Amino acid sequence: MGREDTSRSGLPAIQHPSSIQSRNGTPLVLSQAAPSAAVTYGGRDGSSIEKAVVIRGVKDTLSGIRAERQWLAKHYPGYKKVRQSLFHKDERSYDLIEISTAAGEAREIYFD
Repeated sequence: MGREDTSRSGLPAIQHPSSIQSRNGTPLVLSQAAPSAAVTYGGRDGSSIEKAVVIRGVKDTLSGIRAERQWLAKHYPGYKKVRQSLFHKDERSYDLIEISTAAGEAREIYFD
């Protein structure tokens, strides 16, 4: 084994995140930050437009996408996204995300 790089203090040097690798040499990918603590979700289950999950506290489109993914991961662990579409009804915009659950069941989840 090669020696570890050390800083002047003798402690292991801090690597830039883009250079961090796993033990087998595969580069590690750092995930994006989770939505801020200010993001909240309406208590709906998303099973229809009338029950669309309401996301509050997002500042931009990217934050909204992250919040949708976080909600899906919490309620449908191991889900796979099949399709996503944006549509408008009664002057409101909705995201419809079609998923396959970990058990293989098809679901449509609406976000307002």
